[in-house]
Amino acid sequence: PPQGEAIAELTAGELRLKGGIERYDWALTTALAAPDAPASQWQARGDGSATELNIAEARIGVLDGQVLASGRVAWREGVQAELKLAGEALNPAPLAPDWPGRLGLELNATAEFGEHTRIAFELPKLAGTLREQPLNLATRGIWQDGTLELPILTGRYGTASLDGELRYGAEIAAKLNLAVPELAGLLPRAGGALTLNAEANGKPEALDLRLDGQARKLSFEHHRISALNLAATLAGSKRLDLKLDAQDLKTGETKALKVIAACD
Repeated sequence: PPQGEAIAELTAGELRLKGGIERYDWALTTALAAPDAPASQWQARGDGSATELNIAEARIGVLDGQVLASGRVAWREGVQAELKLAGEALNPAPLAPDWPGRLGLELNATAEFGEHTRIAFELPKLAGTLREQPLNLATRGIWQDGTLELPILTGRYGTASLDGELRYGAEIAAKLNLAVPELAGLLPRAGGALTLNAEANGKPEALDLRLDGQARKLSFEHHRISALNLAATLAGSKRLDLKLDAQDLKTGETKALKVIAACD
């Protein structure tokens, strides 16, 4: 018998097969339970052969909503895979109780495994509401032979916005722009507004990094800062230039009119 803790458990259902190894049809109805994943109910059908498996349609009830999926896996020369997902009315609360929502998503992905590995994906839509705030994210990317590229990364959550691009592998090239006009929309116990611009280039062991940030009327519980300006550069992961200017600080009963720090 199998030993160790179960990764997942099929709690009920049936698998029906019709045909032979050269060509067959299949249908699956089951419920899936796993320790670190939400419970789900599956209804799927498709066909296959000795060299491929096709998913014509899969309906997955999960996170209070539904995901529709289709795809294909072939293994004649190496392994090739295609997957399409479309989800609606998904609620993250069963996984993260502090983040209830109602989300829809679309995801398209292809993969090749053989002499070279290549995974391409597109997330044109992850949208809806999260903690009663509107959310809209989109990205696309490629993972090939140890290098990840995200040429497009955009997001809006409440009044906050995020835009960037990333290449991560033997060398890193990244840009990130974050604007949060109302910080309380992201962190209920916080307040104020902030912007952050970051850029990184070079090899991981000798990275050039630039960071610029501004904040106004920052607050978190009993801590207050009326204005904050930050500028930092890291050259080759060795030399750090840092300038920090903070005004009207208050931590509990402790107050400071201005703090200026610099190092290189």
